[in-house]
Amino acid sequence: MTDYSEIDQALTAAGLSMTAVFVPQSKSRHAITARADNGPGKGGYCGKGEPCINWRCTVYVNGRETWTGDYSQGSGLLPGLLGKVLGRTRYEEQYRIEACETGEAIQPGTVRGPALKPPALRDVIHSLLMDAEAYSMGFEEWADTFGYDRDSRKAESMYNECAAIGRALAARLPPAEIDRLREAFQDY
Repeated sequence: MTDYSEIDQALTAAGLSMTAVFVPQSKSRHAITARADNGPGKGGYCGKGEPCINWRCTVYVNGRETWTGDYSQGSGLLPGLLGKVLGRTRYEEQYRIEACETGEAIQPGTVRGPALKPPALRDVIHSLLMDAEAYSMGFEEWADTFGYDRDSRKAESMYNECAAIGRALAARLPPAEIDRLREAFQDY
């Protein structure tokens, strides 16, 4: 088992906490809305045609709301599927779809299952810290660093969202605290 005590101590020292509310796949940013023939591999899904476990997270610093946004996890993290990729059965595929829609680990053939566990604070903060790097860069440097086209409006929109995360964190955490968090997450 991995020891996350150093990271958890850094999060506590920074006064970070979080709430997370499950969002059904059909109501998420990954919802299929454009065409009836959308499906796995055709858009509306999270990575490689998979349904996502979607959350609406709010991060607090010392009890003050700092950031609210969407956070998605791959359906491979569902109980009983961790590490399974190849050779999926129809049963497993149905389980992924149902769980990502209901927020419950419903095994086909059962009425209800346990509620899915929200993401760990450390996972969300790690993601935010990576995105927040844009705050200290101009768009062109960010695009070059992360392999995006400098001429893309979509890339510029992503850069602006990432920079906004950086501004939100910088408004509540001193630069030295952000540096301590980044150091704690160095090998995460």
